Amino acid sequence: ILTDRDPCFSDIEGIEFSPITGERRTHIFYCDPYVSRQKGNIENINKQIRKFFPKGHSINGYSQKDVRDRNMILIKSHIRSLDGASPEEAMEKVYGKEILNKLMK
Repeated sequence: ILTDRDPCFSDIEGIEFSPITGERRTHIFYCDPYVSRQKGNIENINKQIRKFFPKGHSINGYSQKDVRDRNMILIKSHIRSLDGASPEEAMEKVYGKEILNKLMK
């Protein structure tokens, strides 16, 4: 996860590790301070997410299926910063179809 220093990302251990198994489930990386070219990509993704989940509103009312369906729309959307590819297409190009399929389950 690439993000800025927003307080909602301050619980690094809670985000990176499963509270049930203790397994690492992701890595968090923060944009470098005063490097605006990194922040622009984060803001673009946040803007896309806010179309479905408005800032300041709880996501507790959404089912897992609701979140998954909206996520699928986002990862299939073409993005200029990925040279017009979707996040799904970019992931497949870099890591291959097998890894992508494992992540999509």
